[in-house]
Amino acid sequence: MTTGLKLVDTRRWVRARVLATYLFVFQGSVAIGSALWGLAAEHTNARMALFISGIGIGASLLLQFTFPLPSTAIDLSTWSHWGKPSMFEEHEADLGPVLVTVRYVIDPLKAPEFLNEIYRYQRIRRRDGATRWGIFYDTESPNVYLETFLVDSWAEHQRQHDRFTVADREIEKRVLSYTIEPTTAKHYIYAKRTRQ
Repeated sequence: MTTGLKLVDTRRWVRARVLATYLFVFQGSVAIGSALWGLAAEHTNARMALFISGIGIGASLLLQFTFPLPSTAIDLSTWSHWGKPSMFEEHEADLGPVLVTVRYVIDPLKAPEFLNEIYRYQRIRRRDGATRWGIFYDTESPNVYLETFLVDSWAEHQRQHDRFTVADREIEKRVLSYTIEPTTAKHYIYAKRTRQ
């Protein structure tokens, strides 16, 4: 029963992200289209502006070949492989932002391949709510990399753990295939100064 509930939650957040992307593209298209149509109407007449608009709509159908939609045959069910992060004491869920660091020790000969995969992994982190994502290497140990990202609140980071899907597992496997030691994650909550 719990698994079914998690699956429903996963679909809700996926639908929310898709809807946000759709609205962003739709509103941007309306704004750009209106400006172009207005420009065409200003320099020609209404009939020619409508004709140019029709050509633009027809030409936009060709974008499906340049920018095809991704495969929909992916498994979006939750894959909770991460342990829930722990805290030394219970805090309010809206504390934040939260800085998450993940330390990777990799085979130095495979650094370019690792970086290619970790930059693909960035999309998953950002999709799940991360901001200010980055990957850094240690100046004293060139095979040690630190992935960092910010999440708005502790509650949002806990929700991130439920957003990882079975389809994401393949990218994570490729990232971890370059490691020679287990990865370690740490969590830091922004320390706000108390007023006195």
